[in-house]
Amino acid sequence: MIIVGTALAWLFGLQSPDAIIASLSDAGFNPPQFHIDSFIQGVPHALPYLASAVPLGLANYVFDLENIESADAAGDSYPTRKIMMVNGCASMLGAFMGNPFPVTVYVGHAAYKEMGASIGYTLFNGVIMFFVCLFGLGALLLSLIPGAAIAPILVYIGIVTANQVVRETPKLEVPAIFVCLFPWIGYWALSLFKNTLATAGTNAQEVGIEALAAKGIYYQGMVGLGNGAPLASLLWGCMVVFAINNTPFAPWLLP
Repeated sequence: MIIVGTALAWLFGLQSPDAIIASLSDAGFNPPQFHIDSFIQGVPHALPYLASAVPLGLANYVFDLENIESADAAGDSYPTRKIMMVNGCASMLGAFMGNPFPVTVYVGHAAYKEMGASIGYTLFNGVIMFFVCLFGLGALLLSLIPGAAIAPILVYIGIVTANQVVRETPKLEVPAIFVCLFPWIGYWALSLFKNTLATAGTNAQEVGIEALAAKGIYYQGMVGLGNGAPLASLLWGCMVVFAINNTPFAPWLLP
């Protein structure tokens, strides 16, 4: 898919040779280094963003558990505690080396397994990404391979994962799956709406909440539904499962 998509992009003139030349300016040997001084100096500047960072950390925690559970449902059981510890330590190590992105267990185990991938596939990807970052080749790859050529793989992973969820979930509890989608739909709508207003150089407050509501756009509802989608969807799903099974509390809380 990547080869065909890339060939079509170049054939129809969607990729530019100039982008390749510009990307080579970022290439070079960039060995990882500890930035402890920069890390300490940046802490005061990061404190105002904890309101966003902490929920993001909790969301990654939930994503880890979900992906570990997905692998288990596909027939591969992994020790949760060890995976979470390695994941957390890798995030902290990366932060000391200047990496702003938290590490999370990647989604799509069932899809990769269906394609015949095993530990070698994951190891090969890790080694390739290490060298791409080590020599600053990320911009070069993006100038050669369009994002549209990569997207079908992510769509395929999403389809296989969704199929696994429906297949592995007890038939009686399937409605919970669709209820869990509501916060994510709200998050998508909220992000799309905010980005649209930002492109126009304004925001919801400037336009006016009442003016938006008069046109059928209930901004406050989207904020309430879409914010915190990872945790909200998990809680919504739990409540639906408990309601379906006529269990008002989690089983471990029952006397």
